Amino acid sequence: ENSAIRTTARKVVKLIDQGIELTREIARGLYSSELDGDGLFSALESLSRSASDGRVKCEFEHSGKPPRSKELATQLYWVAREAVTNALKHAEPRNVRIQLQTTDDYLRLKVEDDGCGLSEATAKNGIGLKVMTQRAQLAGGTLRVEKAARGTVVHCEIPLPEG
Repeated sequence: ENSAIRTTARKVVKLIDQGIELTREIARGLYSSELDGDGLFSALESLSRSASDGRVKCEFEHSGKPPRSKELATQLYWVAREAVTNALKHAEPRNVRIQLQTTDDYLRLKVEDDGCGLSEATAKNGIGLKVMTQRAQLAGGTLRVEKAARGTVVHCEIPLPEG
């Protein structure tokens, strides 16, 4: 009984810590004003640092140039944030990797974890997945979530306008 209480207390403390970090980021205006230029890369790097703790290692990798559109960068950031939050909250991973590839034609985001994987109930009814899908669609893109051999992989692909 005590171990169940301790486990629940740890989860509550972690959620409170995540809430505090999110509040700090919002207060700094990270969600909008700093996401143009190289800001998306910095924001995702900050997200990976805040997600890393003694139990979880979170890494961010990117290739290509940052998107020119602050609106696309904002939607992509919040998809990544929700994917990382879901992994930490539900999957108990040891590792989370955020990858962003930008080309002249596409933004490709991949967030993968080595946790317990996505449950069927969450895949069908999870509000976080619905929000990520909506954000991807708002940006003109698509979201795909896969159960991997170990963990979950979230893919978000957004075509970039020509010019």
